[in-house]
This record gives sequence, C-alpha cells and structure tokens, in this order.
Amino acid sequence: MTKSNREDGVDWSLTTRKGSRLRQHREFLALPFRRKMELLEELCDRAGKLSNLSEMRKKISLLEGIARGEKAVQEGRTLSNTDARKRMKRWLA
Repeated sequence: MTKSNREDGVDWSLTTRKGSRLRQHREFLALPFRRKMELLEELCDRAGKLSNLSEMRKKISLLEGIARGEKAVQEGRTLSNTDARKRMKRWLA
C-alpha cells in the first residue's frame, strides 16, 4: 500500500518536468516586479557572456589551426601549388 502525499511529506507532483516547471512559474509570478526585472537583466548578462564564450572558442579553434599549419611547414609537410589545386578539385567538384 502506498502512502499519500500528505502522509510521507513529499509532493510527488514536483518530480515531473511539468510539475517542476509549474512550480517555477508560480514562484516567478509571486515575485515583486523589481525582482523580476533584476532576474531578467541577470539572464541577459549571462546570455551575453555565453555569446562571448562562443566567439572565444571560434578564435581559439582558428589559432590552433594556424599553429598546426605552421608546424607542418616547419616539418616540411607542404604541397606545391599544383598538387594543392589537384586536391582542392576533388573537394570542390
């Protein structure tokens, strides 16, 4: 026999995604307007930081590619212009 929510002290409706989201919405609606605005500003700031992080990852990836190319040149792993064009034809055809 299972215990009801009241007997075991657990609100099992909160264990579902729908129940959890409903509680979050209710808590947000209960906040004063000023606090809601503060939370929204904080969320926008975090989104901006994530955007900057994404741009930094792209730059790091580009710099790593350049470093690999420089290392290949130092090790003599290069192609002539003619050979490079032949390889590019396969990719661009």
